[in-house]
Amino acid sequence: MTASEGRARRITLNAFFLFSSEMLARFFTLFTVSFMTHHWVPDYYGQYCIALNWVNIFSAVSSLGLGSLAVRDVSHDKGLTSLYFRNMFFLRAVISILFVGVLAFLGPFLGYEPVLRLALVILGLRLLIDVPSLTYATLLQAHELMGFQGLVSLVGASLRMLGIGLVIYSGWGMIGACWVWVAVGLLCLALFWGIGRKRGWTAQWGLFRWREAGKIMRESIPFAAFGTFQMLYYRVDSVILKSLTGNEQVALYDVAGRFLFVVYMMADNFSIATLPSLSANQDVSKDMGRMATRSLKALMFVGAPLMVGGFLLARPLMVLLFGSQYASAGPAFAVLALSLVFYFAMRPCLNLMAVKKPSLLTYTFLAVFLVNVAMNFLVIPRWGLMGAAAASTVCEILLAILCGLNTWRFFQPPSGTFYRGMAACLLSSALMGIGIFLDPRLYWLALGPVAYGTGLLLMGGLDVDDWASIRSIVRKKTGGGSSA
Repeated sequence: MTASEGRARRITLNAFFLFSSEMLARFFTLFTVSFMTHHWVPDYYGQYCIALNWVNIFSAVSSLGLGSLAVRDVSHDKGLTSLYFRNMFFLRAVISILFVGVLAFLGPFLGYEPVLRLALVILGLRLLIDVPSLTYATLLQAHELMGFQGLVSLVGASLRMLGIGLVIYSGWGMIGACWVWVAVGLLCLALFWGIGRKRGWTAQWGLFRWREAGKIMRESIPFAAFGTFQMLYYRVDSVILKSLTGNEQVALYDVAGRFLFVVYMMADNFSIATLPSLSANQDVSKDMGRMATRSLKALMFVGAPLMVGGFLLARPLMVLLFGSQYASAGPAFAVLALSLVFYFAMRPCLNLMAVKKPSLLTYTFLAVFLVNVAMNFLVIPRWGLMGAAAASTVCEILLAILCGLNTWRFFQPPSGTFYRGMAACLLSSALMGIGIFLDPRLYWLALGPVAYGTGLLLMGGLDVDDWASIRSIVRKKTGGGSSA
């Protein structure tokens, strides 16, 4: 097996294991949300969504961008594992303790309902649990052991599903669900600790130096700002909806966005799997550019049909997953689905920016975040839920354009087979879409991939390199082969 084939196999297997476990985890999460929407009225579920969104925002800020920095550096030099372990832990712990106090005052300051105020405090405890958990998860990514990370995520999602189902059935409501998040977080931390201990990952606190922590903090600032603006960009619309409309609109928007994030996960996990290899080859522009171009092609092959199917099946999907009272979320999801192909195409660009020009991540997401906020305040008072969905999609397109303009020179120039593959992808997606349009029923969830894949093959969408990558993935390792 050649080095290129081995790298393709490693990336794809990492993406497959992470995607498979995360897909199951998201399935459990969707099942949990479906159980909630069938037992809670939208107004009550909307309050729960606001609590989760605020905690997720603070969690992103408290991560301080250290994860991306550590993946970039540790994947390049595994000897930095202990250095990043102790400094990530320390820096995140300091800011998380501060944010737990902020959450306690946030609810009264914004005039939220009493039950929502209490939910914010309880869920805030997650920030403290996430400090060591995210540290272990980051090191697993840097060592290209994403399968373990996905396994822990799967265990956590399944336990949350069972726990939240039990507390809702027992009548403990939102507060009981919040305590389930805390308890499951502790169990996942124990699993991460066991994995890290087996691999010999220790903080070595005796080597801690303030100057060392300060240096890492300064280097992480571009990633920290990027992570903050990225999370705000994807979460601020729900907070604005709460202020300008009410809890019910938040609930409808959340179910549409939650399913969209499940689909986004495919691109996210592929991106996580490729980042270490891109970082390792950052000094070899030819190899890095080739990997980026092939990643773009693979993600477009997946994103285009998902966009078409999501747009045309939006309403029946919302009813199937969340019940008839959420049917009005269908049009919002249809609009949000139009962003899928742009989101997928953007992921290789974000990886390249993280490796080559991390400061651009900050400026790009800051700009689009500000545009998103302005658009939400303009359109939500007039169009409510649909306005928020339209603003998100427009901003996603803008973000993809900006990322592409900032990174196009790092890609390998596309060949004729690349353009032929893109043409086959788009035409196959369009033909599948015509079939769905003529009879928009849910059996297309099974038939659609078959129709699209058949069209892609018949039109010659896969080139020699694509088939070589597929063969390298399924080929059994021989005695003289290189390690995957």
